[in-house]
Order: sequence, then structure tokens, then C-alpha cells
Amino acid sequence: MVFKYQARDKKGKLIEGKEEAGNRGAIIDELRGRGYFPISVEEAGRETKRFKFSAFKVNDYELVFFTRQLFNLLDSGVALVKSLNILSGQTKGQEFKKIVSKLHIMVSEGSYFYEALTQYPEIFSGVYRGMVEAGEKGGNLERVLGNLADFMEQKKDIKDVMFSMLIYPVIIMLVGAGTVLFLMMFVVPKMFFIFSEMRETLPLATKILINSSSFLSKYWAILLFLFSIIGLILHKMCLQEQRRLIMDKFLYELPIIGESLQKMIFSRFSYVLSMLLSNGMPILESMEIGQQMIQNRVIRERLKEVHLKVSQGSSLSVSLTESRLFPSVMVDMIYVGEETGKLDQTLLKIAHIYEKESRQELKRFLSLLEPGLILFVALVVGFLVMAMLLPLLQFNLEIV
Repeated sequence: MVFKYQARDKKGKLIEGKEEAGNRGAIIDELRGRGYFPISVEEAGRETKRFKFSAFKVNDYELVFFTRQLFNLLDSGVALVKSLNILSGQTKGQEFKKIVSKLHIMVSEGSYFYEALTQYPEIFSGVYRGMVEAGEKGGNLERVLGNLADFMEQKKDIKDVMFSMLIYPVIIMLVGAGTVLFLMMFVVPKMFFIFSEMRETLPLATKILINSSSFLSKYWAILLFLFSIIGLILHKMCLQEQRRLIMDKFLYELPIIGESLQKMIFSRFSYVLSMLLSNGMPILESMEIGQQMIQNRVIRERLKEVHLKVSQGSSLSVSLTESRLFPSVMVDMIYVGEETGKLDQTLLKIAHIYEKESRQELKRFLSLLEPGLILFVALVVGFLVMAMLLPLLQFNLEIV
């Protein structure tokens, strides 16, 4: 019989073709032997209609819910195929429900779970797929899924905390900007007629205010257009790899935010590396998967150098020391973990330490940002009010 197949290689590239074999299982084994991840294998001429999906993003809640529920079912002794079938009925989002159903079909047809996930790289990240692969091959899939759920919930909690703490500062800035624009475009022009007869004797602050208001009232449309163009240019520049590298380097070197971001990245990288190593994945593959979750290009490029040195026989601690990437305390802990054979446990401790420190630093920064913004808005509005009142005070003093 001739079978038509679809598969993906380790880089996620889609492979299609036809093979002759005695049964469908033989094709699946052959594809796995070549290092491919089978997606679908069907008898030629009898293909069933397959699901087709447009690329879309699943929100954090849906993915965390799916992972946590899958862990709960597997931990309760429910088989993977049945668990996916149950979750396909529990999932609320229609698009994600179809994907879970497709995952169930693929796994029930003989594909590994991590192979099925490879079909949706825009939803299940390389880190997610890599950890599932490590768990599935190591026979600890339920434990890995539990760790994954904890990891994603932790990320979501940090994002929610930052969002809630940024709401008030953002509102302050919006209200302050709205107040300034209202005064400059509607109040100050009316005051101009009052001060027109005494223009030569106006204080410097009032002259600056009137000229700025006049310019803004006349050319606000042009200014809006220019700022839009500048914003578009900056956005396109940020899409260029070299420009993004410069931006990431700038963020990396910021005094307070940069240090906090570094610790957050170190925490997540250490956590993922710990989970992969604890499930028996080799250090090189674990590092390669862990790099995929790092968005900062400066750190990612340095970790590639570390990965290369480790592949050449150097230890992780020595390679990190030479890269001057991680703090010396963290490198010393990794060295101790290597010497004692408990690297995975040491990395987990490091992850918890830096996650706690990064949270504290972010909260400290945001707690300072709020009064700083209030003071800035108060100074700007105070200057406008003072510039409008000064001529009146000056006029009253001349009368007296």
C-alpha cells in the first residue's frame, strides 16, 4: 500500500511525501528513524479531510488551563489519549478546542504527544515542546506538565502584578497629558487676548507658554502626523536584527530595570534547564531548548557561546565564568552542583532565588515610579498655572 504523509523535522520545517509500506505503523517508524515528527499518515487516495487552521495566539489562561488539567488527569491515572479527549470537550475557545481534538486524533493514531505539538509551533513554544519531549521519553510526562503549569502560572502572576502596578502610573500620565493639552489648546488661547495689550511686559514664562500654545493650536495635525511617521520608522527599525540587538543591549545595561530583567531571565533559564536535566535530557540539548525562551539577544548570543564551549568539553560553570554573563555567586553555586552531581537541584534553587529578587526589585522600582510621575505632572501643571497667573499678579502690583 502507498501512504501519503506529513511530518516536521527538528527545526519545524514541514516535510511531505509518499511511501510504500505494509501498514501505517511502518511509515511512522520509518519517519521517526529519520528524525522526523509524523503529523499525519494516510493511505493514498483515501485521505480524510484534515483540519486547517490559520495562525493565531492562544491566551495565557487557555494554555495554562490546558496544561494544568492535563497534568491533573494524568496524575490521577487517566491515559494520555483519554485525557486529551476529555480536554477537547472542556476547552471553551472554539479554535483551541479544534486543536486539542486534532492532538487527540494524532496521539490516538500513534504519534508521540511532543510530535503532535510540533504541528503548532505558534502556540506551543520550543521550550514547551522540549520539556514535553523530555518528560515523554523519560516516563515522567505528568510531573513535567505539572512543572510546566507552575512555570507558566508564575510567569502569568508576574505579568499580572506588573500590569496592576502600572495601571495607576499610566492613568496619572494620561490624565496629566490630557490636562496639559486642554490648557494649552483651549484655556491659554483665551488668556492670550487678556494679555495682548501688555505683551511687552509679560514674564518670560508667560511668553513661552503663549508661543507654545499658539504653535500647538496651529500645527497640531502636522505634529500628530510627524510623530506617527517617527513611531512607524522606529517600529520598523526595531524589527531589524541589528537594531533589536542595540535595543536589547540598552535594556540590559539600564541601572535598575536592566538588573531586574537580567535576574528574571536567569531565573527562567535556570528553571527550564533544571526541569530538562531532572528528566534525563543531556546538558547540550537542555541548553539549546532553554535558549529559545530568552528574548534578549545579548544574553542569547552569549549563551550560544557558552553552549559551544560546553559542546567542546568545557564544564558549564567554567564556560559561564569565561562568558562573564551570570553573577559570580550563581556560577559558584552551579560549580558546586556539578561537583556534587546535583546540578538540576542547584539550578532550581537558583531559579527560586532570582525569581524572588527580580519581583522585589520590580516592585521597588514601580513603587518609586508612581510618586515620581505624580511629582512630574504636578510640576508641569504648576508651571502652566503659574505662567497664567504671573501677569495678573504683576498687573495688581502695578496698580497698588
